[in-house]
Amino acid sequence: MPKSSTHDLNFRDEQFFTGLMSSLSYAVGVFETSGKNIFANAGMQRILTTKEGEKSIENLINPVWDQLINNSHHDTILYEGIFTFSVGSSSYQSLKGTAQRRAEQILLLIEYDVVELSQVQVELVSLNGEVTNLQREVAIKNSQLAKTLIELKDTQMMLIHSEKMNAMGQLVAGVAHEINNPISFVDSNVHALGRMTRDLVEGFTTLEQQISTADIDSLRTSVAQIRAEIDLDFIVEDLDDLMKTTSDGLRRVKKIVEQLRNFSRLDEAETKRANLREGLESSLSLAQTELKNRISVSLDIVDDLPEIMCRPAELNQVFLNIIINAAQAIHGDGRLSIKVIHDSKFVTLIFSDDGEGMTPDVMKNIFNPFFTTKPVGSGTGLGLSIAHKIITDGHHGTINVESEIGKGSSFVIRLPIDT
Repeated sequence: MPKSSTHDLNFRDEQFFTGLMSSLSYAVGVFETSGKNIFANAGMQRILTTKEGEKSIENLINPVWDQLINNSHHDTILYEGIFTFSVGSSSYQSLKGTAQRRAEQILLLIEYDVVELSQVQVELVSLNGEVTNLQREVAIKNSQLAKTLIELKDTQMMLIHSEKMNAMGQLVAGVAHEINNPISFVDSNVHALGRMTRDLVEGFTTLEQQISTADIDSLRTSVAQIRAEIDLDFIVEDLDDLMKTTSDGLRRVKKIVEQLRNFSRLDEAETKRANLREGLESSLSLAQTELKNRISVSLDIVDDLPEIMCRPAELNQVFLNIIINAAQAIHGDGRLSIKVIHDSKFVTLIFSDDGEGMTPDVMKNIFNPFFTTKPVGSGTGLGLSIAHKIITDGHHGTINVESEIGKGSSFVIRLPIDT
């Protein structure tokens, strides 16, 4: 930069130079129209200094130097407002000032507003403090949200368990009745079997005693008499029936217990391949007390139904809930049809009943938690909500309902074969 010299300047008024040479509060510079610097005080030199240590008007990026020169006239103010200088590769500085032309020289007079900068700095510090506080609050909120999410998951498990208990409660009386029937005739058969066995033992004991004292003719007479007294022919004939019905009863009890045990594994988290036929048959068997021989059920399942990746116990809960709802929607005799089809990617289950049907408003809310059309104390309103969650969240499937008042309802479940 050329050495500053007042005799080279057209701006000779002393008011421009007094106290400005060393000032950093004001930046004063005189330039040729080519951009060559003729004079620069300390404040201007600081602005003009590039990263490489050189001093250049090219640091001025708004307005650009050519814009000032090309649209200017002699002895006029070229620009008043904010000047923006580049002070680094990605840093900028904006200052208030004026640009004035006289002949072939340009005067830049730029003001450092120290008070304003100080206020801005204070505001920035304050804003940084607020940002820090907000970040701290966000961190606390995130922690609280994470805790709330865990609590919600725990609550969800409790609700599922509660609904399981509600469903189990509906089944207990009926299952007890179903078990009591075979147990009763097994008990009766065992008593009859015991009585017949005692008669046989007594008869043969008597026969042995008489054999030891009687002759052959009297022995034949005694044998015939004993056979008639204990009705041996009936005992021999009835024993097979007793054993057969006893075995059948015990098998029924065993099947009911197994189905009840399988259904009760609602908290089982294991995902495995399973055939939906078994779950449907098990659910229908447990729901017999609700169907009460008044609702005819048709189960139409394709022969080549593939196994799907699922949580079988959770799906059993869904099936049972829909079957019980259908039974409760049918007043008197009715029909429930369950159809299962599939394609290469999905298995579709369609539960259709000829019950009373639902209004559009009921259908709109049917999967909402705690929504129920049953009288107070007759339902939790969670069954279909949990069923929806099991199908959509737990198995990435869909569940939809179609219904018409007086014509019945259809629930359509679509499950991916591979989740």
